Amino acid sequence: MRRLVVRCGGGDCPTVYETDRGTVVVQGYVVEPTAAGLTLPAGEQLVEVPRELLNDYLNATP
Repeated sequence: MRRLVVRCGGGDCPTVYETDRGTVVVQGYVVEPTAAGLTLPAGEQLVEVPRELLNDYLNATP
């Protein structure tokens, strides 16, 4: 994976990565589905990231 956008100077923090399959992977803080009132299918998780991370991603991609 290739790092596209990160919100800190380095290390472990919310990040957006690009895969070689044309998809993106988002690193963030895990949100428990039951705490959010949701039920997720097996294999999926919720992650929370700063809104600015997504704005930076949108501004960095064509």
